[in-house]
Amino acid sequence: MSKTINPDKNSQKHDNRKAVLDVFRKNLVMTVAEAAELCGLSKPTVHRAAEFLVGKELLLPTGKGLSGDEGGKKPILYTFNAGYRHILCFQICSATLLSAVSDMRGKLRAENSVAFRPDTPLEEIMDHMRAACDAMTSALHLRYEDYAAIVVGCHGVTDPEKGTIAGSPYFPSWGLDIPFTERMQALFAPSPPIFIDNSNRYDAIAEMRAGAARGRDSFLVIDGETDGLGAGMVLGGSLWRGSQSLAGEIGHMVVDPTGSRTCDCGGKGCLETMASMNSLVEAARSGYASNKKSLLFARLLPGEISYRDIFDIANAGDPFARRLVEDQARWLAIGIANVTMVADPGLVVLQGPYAHGGDWLLDRIRHFLAGFSLPRTRRRTDITLSTFGRERGLVGGAHVVADSYFADPAIYQ
Repeated sequence: MSKTINPDKNSQKHDNRKAVLDVFRKNLVMTVAEAAELCGLSKPTVHRAAEFLVGKELLLPTGKGLSGDEGGKKPILYTFNAGYRHILCFQICSATLLSAVSDMRGKLRAENSVAFRPDTPLEEIMDHMRAACDAMTSALHLRYEDYAAIVVGCHGVTDPEKGTIAGSPYFPSWGLDIPFTERMQALFAPSPPIFIDNSNRYDAIAEMRAGAARGRDSFLVIDGETDGLGAGMVLGGSLWRGSQSLAGEIGHMVVDPTGSRTCDCGGKGCLETMASMNSLVEAARSGYASNKKSLLFARLLPGEISYRDIFDIANAGDPFARRLVEDQARWLAIGIANVTMVADPGLVVLQGPYAHGGDWLLDRIRHFLAGFSLPRTRRRTDITLSTFGRERGLVGGAHVVADSYFADPAIYQ
């Protein structure tokens, strides 16, 4: 007689295995007893799950822990096998292709960078992606089938469900409604699963999993490219994309309807025309004639000044540089105040060039925020600086892939 299997019991077993693996993915080395305490399951249940996961090579025994107060047998230590599979990560920035190979814990094992012109055709950039993949795969002695997925972060309105890029102000030559996933599948055929999204959303996941937003389930990240401004938002622990994948495009929030500057998107009055790095540098250079005694111009010609110079000299106390950064901070505060009134993220993490702004930029943003809407209402919107470099989108993309990969019930059968 064949044995009857209770489907509910089987499902519970799979859930337990996933819960145990999730705990080990978030911690380096643990015993069964420690894992049981963290995931709220009994030690026998965790022990059975750990044995299953070791058999699947998802967990690895790494030695023995310390005996308890009463002595006895030393417990086995286990760790998540981060090298179980690997993830191929790309980020297409305004003038640079960043490539990396990550393990399943989000640690980058190999990185590659290629500069390109803004008018570079997408086909040429994708050729660079394939070349970077081949070089890193060879250097790490991996096989193509070792990749769990490919993840790509792009600038512009990106729809991860459809696998398309509706358009990007950075790359107008690409056209509209680009079937990006389809083209990636052809480039890497036979292809593992492909994930694409706006790169700022991957930036946000990096902060949530390994950066300034750890422990927070609602927050906003703001990233400033040289001539742009983008954001990613997490609400209730999940990425917020909106109905048209427009959520986070705060650089194109209209803050000055009567403004004369035309944005790359074709509109006027966009936040990024007032608060980008380009606008900051342009303001510094145009102020040269009346501010020649500023430390900015002590060793640099106007055409040599960068946003880093302005931030550094503002933090050193130079009055002209401080006025420049204060003006940028005011526009950023307007954008943050508007988002706060709509979504109330609670935390704002400044990334990329803004992370170089330091104490003066933070102080001025906080100052302006305190005087904006509902000034009598005590609001707790924290503003902080990211510690990530440009690798943040690669790390965030790797975490998105790993979470999706280990959500598959087939792994626990």
